[in-house]
Amino acid sequence: MNSEDPKAGPAPSALEHKILQVLWARGPGTAREVLEALDDGKARAYTTVLTTLQIMERKGFVSRARAGKADRWRARLGEKRAAGGLWRRMLERVFGGRPSVAVQHLLEVERIDEAELAEIERVIRDYKERRK
Repeated sequence: MNSEDPKAGPAPSALEHKILQVLWARGPGTAREVLEALDDGKARAYTTVLTTLQIMERKGFVSRARAGKADRWRARLGEKRAAGGLWRRMLERVFGGRPSVAVQHLLEVERIDEAELAEIERVIRDYKERRK
């Protein structure tokens, strides 16, 4: 399994994903607004967030539009596509690219109630049906 799917492009870094989460939840915002909305408890400089947004723009994750004296940043990368990239990277790095190992690990380390287990089984059934 190739963790860098050419259709998907690069996966966002941890900080890029946090910034995207802010933009998805709040809509477009300035770098200052994004910085203030990051609630992971880490102290970051304004320039760190601004530089990260500029890098994200080059990657196609965000776009910006001038609003007065400030740029307003907007997410271009959708949540589903971003999650897919993060998932593929984790699957490759942690589970050797093997989905069955990831599922086995999940079932062994998490307490999964009957309702959630039934939902997992339904998702697998639906997936099999779509593949036919």
